[in-house]
Amino acid sequence: MHPTRKYFAVAEKGRFPNIYIYEYPTLKLYRILKNGTENLYSHIEFSNSGSKLASVGGNPDYTITVWEWIQEKVILKAKAFSQEVYKVTFSPFTDDILFTCGSGHIRFWKMAQTFTGLKLQGEIGKFGQLELSDVTGVAELPDGKVVCGSEYGTLILWDGNLVKAHLVLDAHKKTPLHEGFIEVVMFDGENFITAGGDGYIKWWKFADIDNAEADETLEVAIAPVRE
Repeated sequence: MHPTRKYFAVAEKGRFPNIYIYEYPTLKLYRILKNGTENLYSHIEFSNSGSKLASVGGNPDYTITVWEWIQEKVILKAKAFSQEVYKVTFSPFTDDILFTCGSGHIRFWKMAQTFTGLKLQGEIGKFGQLELSDVTGVAELPDGKVVCGSEYGTLILWDGNLVKAHLVLDAHKKTPLHEGFIEVVMFDGENFITAGGDGYIKWWKFADIDNAEADETLEVAIAPVRE
């Protein structure tokens, strides 16, 4: 859905699939985006300003594409990863920063001006002491730190592409925040909201996550505001 709620985008599967953008509520076809991937789109999303759209393809190319969708034009393209990519999402604060995540990885992207023009530069998150995890939910904090869910039911706080803290209910026992995969991570201005494979939705204080500082171990305990 476009941030103005005036358009929505639908992405196909099939040989050289298209992305169709429709007007809402008339459902009139408004734009067609072509040649973004080979076989299927895993995920598409409009930027917060609404001027760009990002798509990520599935097997075999796993291509991340950034579109000036009104002009039906590709701005940038890159290989997102060599394995399944579940999601591409823009920073809520700028159209020049994106995140992709999926099978055993998270990646932090910047659109940067280089000598040879605009480029997509991606840094892979280094899990360090933590076990590698599939990632689907990602949210950015106002100061540029990033929080993502893990398949173990914990949250990981990133500073750049390094782990700053591993958020759990009990730091000694490493008790997870959810029983099962944290699928969704959202920021609503005051709290982070997580939804997990255990069927729970939980709210966490923004300050608890923002100020999480690891000592000897990476684990930092936080408690839900409500669930």
